Formats: sequence, C-alpha cells, structure tokens
Amino acid sequence: MASTIHLLLYVCAVLTPLTGWLGSSLERHTLHYFSVVEIPPFLDVYPKLASIMTTSHFYLSWLLIGSLSVHLLAVVYHHCWLKHNVLARMM
Repeated sequence: MASTIHLLLYVCAVLTPLTGWLGSSLERHTLHYFSVVEIPPFLDVYPKLASIMTTSHFYLSWLLIGSLSVHLLAVVYHHCWLKHNVLARMM
C-alpha cells in the first residue's frame, strides 16, 4: 500500500503542475511563476483541450491532497499506535 501511495504522490506531483501549465497556455494566459518569471503561452487556443487540461488539473490537485492526507495519517498511525520508528527514519 505504501508503494502505491508513493507512486501516486509522485505522479500527481508531476502531472498537476504540467496540466495546469498546459491548460493555462492553451487559453493563452501568461504563467507568472512566483511573480518572478513570466512564461508566455506557447500553444494556440484550443478550448476543448484547455477544458480537458484544467479539469484534469482540478481532479489531480484533489487526488494529490487526498493521497498526501492518507500518507500523513499512515505516518501518525505507525508512529503513535504501532510505535514504529517511521517518523525518525523520515527525518
């Protein structure tokens, strides 16, 4: 189970910003990266594909939040109830 959650965290951590960036670019919005770097849109306007990307971004964001929550709950469970040394190994 832990390896599945870790894989899900990595996949969501990569795909969430990528789909957000592509959705933003497909709608011809400039991406402001921490108000320091501006990345201009590089694709033409494709409303249907932009809608797919922004919807994917939305659901991937919630999947990332959910999998992170499950991961943190598992850490607390292993540390507090099972008395494993998981938290110390993570630090």
